[in-house]
Amino acid sequence: RVRPNRELEGREIVEVFVPKTRVLLFAGGPTREYRFLRNQLRRDEGMIVDVMLQMAQTGIAQEANEILFDFPSDKETLYKYDCIVAFDPDWRELDENQISLLEKWVAEEGGGLVVIAGPVCTDEWVHDRKSEDLLRKVRALYPVEFKQHFAILDDSKFDNAKPRRVRMTPYGEDSQYLWLSDDRIESTRRWDEFEGVYGYYGVDGAKPVAQVLARLEDPDALSPTDAPVFMVSQFYGSGRVLYLGSGEFWRLRSLDEGYFEVLY
Repeated sequence: RVRPNRELEGREIVEVFVPKTRVLLFAGGPTREYRFLRNQLRRDEGMIVDVMLQMAQTGIAQEANEILFDFPSDKETLYKYDCIVAFDPDWRELDENQISLLEKWVAEEGGGLVVIAGPVCTDEWVHDRKSEDLLRKVRALYPVEFKQHFAILDDSKFDNAKPRRVRMTPYGEDSQYLWLSDDRIESTRRWDEFEGVYGYYGVDGAKPVAQVLARLEDPDALSPTDAPVFMVSQFYGSGRVLYLGSGEFWRLRSLDEGYFEVLY
């Protein structure tokens, strides 16, 4: 915006307005990862954060700019968001219109989608054969291939007694948005200090067009590329989707509270 400045002999002042980033936190339930990220974004003056909790009771109080009680079902509502972070949601609660709208938001509007697997809903919708047709577009958005079973088996591995370290791949090490500092070497050192996560959702692997950013340390793996994938990214149309095998990066706070904030 340009406006004249009468006090400076006809000179003009250029005012630069930087739009705020709008984020929707879409969660099956109020996990720790969800709560820490919600609080962080609420403190950030450059962010507008709305939330939708599928398991929330009517009238529940949430720290957010707006509380949604249903996933957006029209372009005017959905397309205002720059990013959606989905914490172990039950995609079966969305209808065909909402899912199609989400897919177009990513593919055509360049939306950024973060999908986080969890122990409550992920395995339920992945192996729900009755909802296969409804969830076809959701599966296409995910940068990982889910395991196929003749019978419904639980691929959740969220009850490990010991943590597994998160090991960045060369592609992950080159991805500056995953750095925990401004320097690659220092960031690698900080990731090496992280004891890891206690759970993850098991998948067959990454899709051919996707990039594996991180795997979990596995002493039984025949080679590093056989270890379970944990962070995977793919471009989808003009947008991008990031997959996390579980929502446990809040554990980075045990090393330094700033690590979690820098990462997100």
